[in-house]
Amino acid sequence: MPIKLKKDKIFYGVWGSAPFQSVYETGPAYLNSIPLMPEWYLLVSLLGILSLFGLGWAPLLWVAPFFFLTLIIVILQAALSASFALKKKKFETPWKAFKYHTFTTLLHIVQPVARLWGRLNYGLTPWRKRGTSIFSPKYYFRHRFSLSLWSEKWMSTEDWLHKIEAALIQTKVRMRRGGNFDNWDLQISSGFFVSGRCLLTIEEHGANKQMLRFKCWPEYSTAGIASIVFLSILSALAFITSAYLVSFTFGILSLLIMGKYLDDTARSLHILSDAFQQLSPEKESRIFVPETVDVVVLDKNREEIYMKDGFNSVLSISEKTGSTKKELVSTIESVY
Repeated sequence: MPIKLKKDKIFYGVWGSAPFQSVYETGPAYLNSIPLMPEWYLLVSLLGILSLFGLGWAPLLWVAPFFFLTLIIVILQAALSASFALKKKKFETPWKAFKYHTFTTLLHIVQPVARLWGRLNYGLTPWRKRGTSIFSPKYYFRHRFSLSLWSEKWMSTEDWLHKIEAALIQTKVRMRRGGNFDNWDLQISSGFFVSGRCLLTIEEHGANKQMLRFKCWPEYSTAGIASIVFLSILSALAFITSAYLVSFTFGILSLLIMGKYLDDTARSLHILSDAFQQLSPEKESRIFVPETVDVVVLDKNREEIYMKDGFNSVLSISEKTGSTKKELVSTIESVY
């Protein structure tokens, strides 16, 4: 039962013209429901650990009041829930009523802890990884790129995006479509700090021929960046005041979050790239390479080739033998 900050309102209607109440109750406010989440105990634990670090570095003692505040919210919410559950039960003695209320309050405190333990034990953590577990290291350093694909089978933009969306759904990542005012088509999130966004455009070349251009880029979490900056500042201040253990701990945490940023970025971009490359025909692709294209997807094997200045032709790639691909690579003289 969430903690209510204001009283419920009765719907009377204008001049008492609404004699009946709605059978549907309004849900609790979002902020009031946050302490009910099992992850709230992670926040309580984090603040408790920071308060303990205050024993070695005095400025962190300012965290202690926030720790006690979150702890009081847990106890108060559990007590209110217990009181609501037992409000219609009559007790013989006040001592028996006290025992019932105390035990029910403890159950309301332990229940979210048990749920949190189950989530952590089975991998349902906020920082869990989604999608593929194997990705190319090149995506650590390519934070914005474009892919292109030549198609001789005409399809609308919506149909192409439906195919990409279906491929993304199979990877089990969190995904949502762009809205009316968004400059992107699809967004995925395979981690905690970074989301990947993509935009598809199509050039019409007549005779049912199309050039698909697929742009990908990461979207970083502001809260994550703020955490890195905050932890880095604390680490530097602790080092200046000779609290080396605290400084080392905060520095390691900052580096871990940075590494998580890189990992989430590479994973998200790899998943988007892989979903687009699945649009390539399985047997044969005919690729048109304009001078403005940066990267071209050739076939199902996901070879990507940088074009040279002035190179503009139609390429036919066969999967039957590997010699054709080697000859092509030697001709263009640049393989990514």
